[in-house]
Amino acid sequence: ARLEQFLVPPMGGMDWRVPAWMVPKIEDRNEGVSLSTDKVIKKKARTDITYVKGRIQDYHGGKNVYNEQLVEGEVDFAGVFHDCWKIFFTPSPPVRAVLESEMQRLGLVPGHYVAAHLRALYAIKDRNEDIQRNWARNALNCASELRPRKTMFFVSDSMTATSF
Repeated sequence: ARLEQFLVPPMGGMDWRVPAWMVPKIEDRNEGVSLSTDKVIKKKARTDITYVKGRIQDYHGGKNVYNEQLVEGEVDFAGVFHDCWKIFFTPSPPVRAVLESEMQRLGLVPGHYVAAHLRALYAIKDRNEDIQRNWARNALNCASELRPRKTMFFVSDSMTATSF
């Protein structure tokens, strides 16, 4: 599924979507998909169109790479991530409708609850239940410290984590 089915650029934010005219060029194996980033840029540098392609696969979302580049006085990753996310992404209309419906059903009011998400089974089928419970407890403790005495919303890919 294309990212645009789930997230879209916000009004006034940065439009990161691939223009329709560029899709055939990206999908053409001679135009870039099978070429390294350097080869794509060098090939297109001779035209008036510039392609920039990059990807960081990082467990921490690029936090370490970002923080290693900081100049004294600049804000670290934790200080800019939320703002950057809001500039690039907002839920697509279908996702927004589901979110709003579920929030209403659960009685969640924006700004009046705290959420925690635990991926206890990420990339594996099974994990020790004691570890899952400890992680869930830690996530809930962290959430309650962020917003003491607020309604808490907790989700996980593990029935063990959500049922203890």
